[in-house]
Amino acid sequence: MDGKLLKCMVPAIVCVLLFSCASSPVRVNSPFAALDAYVLENGGWSFNHYEQARIFGQIRKGLAADFTAELARYVDADLERAYWCGVFLTEPDYAGEAKPDWKLAAAIFELGLQKVFDPASPDRAVRNNAATQISIRIQYLLVQFKLRNLDLAGAQKRDLETLFRAYPSYAGAFPVLSAEDLRIYDSL
Repeated sequence: MDGKLLKCMVPAIVCVLLFSCASSPVRVNSPFAALDAYVLENGGWSFNHYEQARIFGQIRKGLAADFTAELARYVDADLERAYWCGVFLTEPDYAGEAKPDWKLAAAIFELGLQKVFDPASPDRAVRNNAATQISIRIQYLLVQFKLRNLDLAGAQKRDLETLFRAYPSYAGAFPVLSAEDLRIYDSL
């Protein structure tokens, strides 16, 4: 191959490699790479939660003592990861053999609540994030109730009800809850 041609192709090859690496949310060296890959190849977090939970459970078991630190690093402030990982930690249908971990779930949900999104924003992406955060707040409220932090759970519910009155369309962000969880929410 001609040296001049190779010199011209190198920047193009580097750009292609950088773009392909930057556009992929899957971190190969992450212990959660298998979960990321599954979510990515199935079009997001909206599908087959049982399989996602199964993969999550395998990762949890494999990481053992390192699980909490690695999970916090994985979730960071990603809303979808915070919501689903928190749910996988608490819901018996998803937790499999593992016992619900209410304290870790509360910490994971808190990661998803770090950044505040304006529900009145004209930007649809911001409004979608606000809706996802509502789902996280409801799950967080339930976890706080189960941890016997009733004042915090009650304050979360009051804040949510205020938000629903101001922005009725966000009531659609209310996640599907079991009859027991719905009873808890209503009791606060």
